[in-house]
Amino acid sequence: ATTTGTTTGTGTGATANFDPATSRGRAVDWVLDYLSQENKEWMLDLQRQTTAGEEFYLPLPMELRQRYAMGVLYYEGGPHLGLEDDRDGNEDDASAEPDHNYCTWRGISCTTSTSNLVTEIDWEGVHYRGTIPPEIGSMLSTTLRRLGMGTNQLSGTLPTELGALAQLQYLNLAGNQLRGTIPPQLLGGSGNGGTNLRSLHTVQLHSNRLTGTIPPFGLGSMTSLKFLELSANRLSGPLPTTLGGMPALEWMCASSNQLTGPIPSSIGNLDRLEWFDLTDNALSGTLPPQMQDCPIKWLELGRNRLGGTI
Repeated sequence: ATTTGTTTGTGTGATANFDPATSRGRAVDWVLDYLSQENKEWMLDLQRQTTAGEEFYLPLPMELRQRYAMGVLYYEGGPHLGLEDDRDGNEDDASAEPDHNYCTWRGISCTTSTSNLVTEIDWEGVHYRGTIPPEIGSMLSTTLRRLGMGTNQLSGTLPTELGALAQLQYLNLAGNQLRGTIPPQLLGGSGNGGTNLRSLHTVQLHSNRLTGTIPPFGLGSMTSLKFLELSANRLSGPLPTTLGGMPALEWMCASSNQLTGPIPSSIGNLDRLEWFDLTDNALSGTLPPQMQDCPIKWLELGRNRLGGTI
């Protein structure tokens, strides 16, 4: 099947005219090829509309939405990596089309061999080049628990759709070339009832080119977060006054940024905090006395404008 136009996706369907030269157009053709082998009725419905160049909207089963999202992820930055793996030690030709069973790709884990619902994407240090497809957030929202794509060549911005990953526990996008701001949907939001990422325990966004302020942490919604690494970016402005709204936090590092203002007194609420590093910023004011309530074992505040006693 050949497709033309532009695509957008939602949680329940797809609206599209696809450009076959893009990662999304190639993903659609990949899905259509799968349907031609596995589901003739779906193939006829989709091919009839795409061949006519019409915009289509069909309710998509979860497995089919995830198949499309994985196709977009692959074609966006993975074809040269040889990520296909048949689990028997035989790696496919990196120039070939990906195996339709994406659950056998290296670094991909799924719920079962029959449902094909993705739970883990572990592509850290695989030289992935490209952007993070929003479809990863919108179409894997109820199953993805781990997204590890650190130490690659990711570019572009952080999609707000990542905030829809309700089951996400681990997020590592460190060591890339990501720019733009941190979406409030990732760290609690502001005026939107907090984040959906209530199971998230690890966030690593360090060593990128992120700018803007650290979003306010959603009070009562970041209850699982233990590890927060934001160092070596270009973040500015004050630390959120809601810093103390993460009761499980044990490690926080935001060194080598351009943060200003005081350390919020709410830090005293972090009764599990052991590592706190804000080195190389432009923080000012005195250390809040509430810090003495924290069980901090490693404290780094050098090269700031802070005063007071420890």
